[in-house]
Amino acid sequence: MENLQAILFCGGKGSRLYPITDFFQKVMVPVGKNGKPLLEIVIDHLYSFGIRDFITLVSYRDNLIRRYFGDGSKKGISIQYVIDSPNFSGTGGALYNIRNKINKENLLIYYTDILTNLNFINFYDFYLKSGSKGSVWVDPEWKISEGVVEVEENNVKSVSRTPPHKDYANTGISILHYSVIDHIEELVTKRSKTHIDLSGDLLPIMVNEGTLSAYIEHNLWMDIGSVERLSSIDQNMLDTMFGGERIQ
Repeated sequence: MENLQAILFCGGKGSRLYPITDFFQKVMVPVGKNGKPLLEIVIDHLYSFGIRDFITLVSYRDNLIRRYFGDGSKKGISIQYVIDSPNFSGTGGALYNIRNKINKENLLIYYTDILTNLNFINFYDFYLKSGSKGSVWVDPEWKISEGVVEVEENNVKSVSRTPPHKDYANTGISILHYSVIDHIEELVTKRSKTHIDLSGDLLPIMVNEGTLSAYIEHNLWMDIGSVERLSSIDQNMLDTMFGGERIQ
């Protein structure tokens, strides 16, 4: 995992978690019996698979994240913080904004309001063996109303927000080769786009050129972007997902 850098999206205000996010940045909301922040659970899980290099994209209440983690050295990792740019919005715009901070060839794209026990070594191995510019993790069993991927023999055929028929759930977690920044550069310079979405703008380009593969795996994962989902997380769930020794 030496050539893999984790890109953590942490800038959102978490409006669906109001009024909790009046006091906490959403990724710093404490869960479990010892009140471990959500972001720390994510980082510790990635650390367990050998990931040591992180870029954290921040905006709202970023001081809470910086104060807690610092430069990451206390956890044996490196954390860079990059404030979202007003010139480039959207997830693709945020990725474009950090292009000069990236120091690894391969990028793990992770939205930190998602908790999962996915084995990231297996995911990374699949991506490397696929020979593609990017692999997106899709779940064949999860039922969602939006964010789906049409797959044929581990190749992504289409990416859509609204499913026309039964498709694989798009978790949003992906591994991308650094060269995909060139596609975003083209969207910025040739199409004058300032709002760029990874799923809506970048992934369809990769589908059209046949360079996006699908990692098909059913694992426990949860979007904690609402008060109802957050309140459903207890220590038993965390122990089931990650093992009690890591979430203490």
